[in-house]
Amino acid sequence: MSDLAKWKVHGPVKTLKSEFATWDQERQDWRPDRRITVASFEPAGSILSTDHHNPDGTIAHSRWFYDDAGRMLESNSWMNDQPMERIVYVYNENGSLMRATHLDSNGTRRDTEVCSYDPDGKKTKVQFLYQPEVDWECIAGNACAASINYAIEGTDIAFGAPGATTTTITYDERSLPAKVSFHDAHRQLFTYAILTRDRAGRLLSVERYQGETSPFQGYLDKAPAGATSAISCRAQGSSW
Repeated sequence: MSDLAKWKVHGPVKTLKSEFATWDQERQDWRPDRRITVASFEPAGSILSTDHHNPDGTIAHSRWFYDDAGRMLESNSWMNDQPMERIVYVYNENGSLMRATHLDSNGTRRDTEVCSYDPDGKKTKVQFLYQPEVDWECIAGNACAASINYAIEGTDIAFGAPGATTTTITYDERSLPAKVSFHDAHRQLFTYAILTRDRAGRLLSVERYQGETSPFQGYLDKAPAGATSAISCRAQGSSW
C-alpha cells in the first residue's frame, strides 16, 4: 500500500493540505483550535514531507529519504527550530527491513523497532515505546501517562496504553497488519487489537480486547443512542 493510499488520496497527487476543525454544538460555530497539515509525495506515491501547524503556533516538521529501490533510508523530525532527530533503517540481503534506530541530537542511539520473518516470509515487528520526558507536573486528577496514545498501524485510530513498553505487530500474507499487541516491561500482554479485512485488503473492522472482552464495553452499554462528535476535514491538493 502506497503512502498516498494510507492518506486516502488517489491519483498523481504532489501536495495535500488538510485542515481539521471541530464544530461547537453549543455555540453553533467552529472552534478556533484548527490544525493544518501540509504533506508532499513523490510521483511513485511515497511520503516526502509533512508540516503540522498546531493551534499554539508551533510547527512539527518531518522528512523522509529513500534509496533507488524505493526503500526508506532515513526520516528526520523536529519542532520549530529545535534540534533535529533522525531514524535510520537497516535492511537484510533480501531487502527486508530488519531494524530502525533513533539518533537524537546528542548522538544517543536506541532501537525503535526490530523485524523478524517466519519461513513463509510473514513479518512480525516489535516497536519499543519509550515514554517521553515531560517538564510539567501532573495535576491532581490528570493521569499523565494515560494521555499518551499510540497509532494502530493500518488504521486511523490510536489506543491509550499506559504502562506499555512494546507493541508487537503481526502481518498477514499480504504484509498488512493483522494483530497489534501491547506488552508491559515484563512482556505480559494486557491489550490487543484484531484487524479484519476483505479479500482486497480493505480494512473492515478493528476489535480491541483486554482478556476476552472489550475494555470499552461498559462505556458502550451506557452511551446514549446516537451520541457523536461533529468533525470537519477539508483537503486541498495539487497533482504531478
